[in-house]
Amino acid sequence: MSITYACVASGVKILAEVSAYTTSNITVAANCILEKISPTVDRMTYTYKEHFFHYIIQDEVIYLCMADASFGREVPFAFLRDIAGRFQAMYGSIAKTAFTMEMQPGFGPVLSAQMSHFNVPGENPGGWSMSMPSSRPASSGSQKIKAIEDDLGEVRTLTLDVIGKRSLLFSCLVLSCLVLSCLVLSCLV
Repeated sequence: MSITYACVASGVKILAEVSAYTTSNITVAANCILEKISPTVDRMTYTYKEHFFHYIIQDEVIYLCMADASFGREVPFAFLRDIAGRFQAMYGSIAKTAFTMEMQPGFGPVLSAQMSHFNVPGENPGGWSMSMPSSRPASSGSQKIKAIEDDLGEVRTLTLDVIGKRSLLFSCLVLSCLVLSCLVLSCLV
């Protein structure tokens, strides 16, 4: 149960990244996900086998991490919010014009340290200690409501996406049936 990969990107350009694996195709998978991210959806989770790829978008910068499915969603999203705050504090808006891997020397160690911090087992069932270093105050009621609204928005988006895919499949099935009906009728004539 842990976060095993994290990156900060501007569009499809990875500006800084860290991985728990020395050799893997995680960067390739991350690039594929970065290509699919819609700038209108500011928070989402993609599933790949036993891993979840979580991301948030703030000020047109994408913060992405991969975690074991058993790790849940709360800790990875807290991690992403934390690194987003740290990245914005260090670089501000220059990320939009940065080159690929330009922030790696300065922000790679920050990603690594925060990934290690959020992976430390704590007293909570999720294995994460609620005492994370942050300049933000504890969540207020309105922040919790906003987080719940964000989760509901994500569920709505995922539901509409699934409905859209099933609708497309159904349309293809109906079209195939019509084609087969035409073929059968032409054979009978």
